[in-house]
Parts: sequence; C-alpha cells; structure tokens
Amino acid sequence: MLTIAHRLKTIIFYDQVLVLDGGAKKEFGSPAELIEAEDGHFRSLCAATGDLDALRAEAQAAAAARGA
Repeated sequence: MLTIAHRLKTIIFYDQVLVLDGGAKKEFGSPAELIEAEDGHFRSLCAATGDLDALRAEAQAAAAARGA
C-alpha cells in the first residue's frame, strides 16, 4: 500500500515508512526506528509538529504490538 500522508499521525502505526525529499529517498524504516535517529529527516518532521513525544510513544506502542 502506498500512502501519501499530510499528517504524521496517519502513518505512525505503519510497518515501514519511506521518507522522500525532492523525489529522492532520504530514509526507510519503521516509524519507531526513524523517530529515534537524532539527525533524521523523519524525526525532524515529527518534532516540527510540536508533538514529538506523543508520536514517539505511538510509534513505540505500534512496534511493541507487532513484536518488533
């Protein structure tokens, strides 16, 4: 499934996320992995929402539910 999301909360429960910038691949991995990358593009997008901690908690909960 391909989803183009305008809200990160829409995809925070997905198994894998591909982050593109200008059509080029920036990052690929689970939201839980990507949100922990200190200098990551996905993390900076999450931080820009002002809701980084809530998004991190949701990503971690989804990963735990999948057994990841």
